[in-house]
Amino acid sequence: MNWLRKAMFLGLGMLCVAKETSERIINELVAKGEVSEEEAKKFVDELLQKGEEYRQEVKGFIRQEVEKLRGELGLVTKSEIDEIRERLDTLERKVESQ
Repeated sequence: MNWLRKAMFLGLGMLCVAKETSERIINELVAKGEVSEEEAKKFVDELLQKGEEYRQEVKGFIRQEVEKLRGELGLVTKSEIDEIRERLDTLERKVESQ
């Protein structure tokens, strides 16, 4: 159970540091014999997967909030601006041709 507790705290800490630092910490635990290399690799892989899943969730949440704010503030999107530019270009060509 002590190993599980150490792993949990290590996992929480590793979410806040770079991959290289995480691997260094895990390697130190392996060197001390507190975890096996297989356990360490599995643990790092799981943390990286969870980190990526969390990153995707946060990215989706941010997109939703930005879209919501865009609507509330009445801001236009890039595609809407591009559409208006195309229409303006078309109108300018028509005026020039007359």
